[in-house]
Amino acid sequence: MSMCLSTEYMSNKLKNLTSMTTLNMLEYSNLILLPNGLKKFRSLINILKFLNLI
Repeated sequence: MSMCLSTEYMSNKLKNLTSMTTLNMLEYSNLILLPNGLKKFRSLINILKFLNLI
C-alpha cells in the first residue's frame, strides 16, 4: 500500500518538475533558430506524452 502511495507521490513530483522545466525550455527555444526550436518542441511534446502514460 505505502509503496503505491510513494510511487504516485514521486510521479507527481516528477511531473511538476518537468512542467517547470518545459516552460524554461520553451523560453530557451525562442532564443535559438526556429528549426532547432521546433525539434526541441517536438521532443518536449514526446516527453510529456510519455509522462502522461506513467
